[in-house]
Amino acid sequence: MSKELIKMKDRFDKIVHLQESGVIMSEYLKKEKWGITFFFIVYIALFISSYLLIGGPATVEGPICVFLGFCFVQFHKYRSFKNDAGNKKGIGILRERHVEKAIQVEYLTKKERKTHEQT
Repeated sequence: MSKELIKMKDRFDKIVHLQESGVIMSEYLKKEKWGITFFFIVYIALFISSYLLIGGPATVEGPICVFLGFCFVQFHKYRSFKNDAGNKKGIGILRERHVEKAIQVEYLTKKERKTHEQT
């Protein structure tokens, strides 16, 4: 492959990586939306009930640690989901499309150069 094609391929790989991340994140949120929604509803309800029953949480760290624990669990679930999705063959389709487009662009630029040099 020519140097130009390698550069274009690298740029497209970066773009595709960002697009794949967005696709994977949206798929993960679709899958986990009810779990996340349920957590926030219960979290808010328990927080309000603690204010009504005992005048607030016993410590400030309690609610913060529960939320951080939830974020930690979701991070690990997303990471495993991302690894599973990366192993599937369907994700590589975007990259293949961009490489094909890069090859087409290189072909057209070479064709233009040849016609320009002939005139």
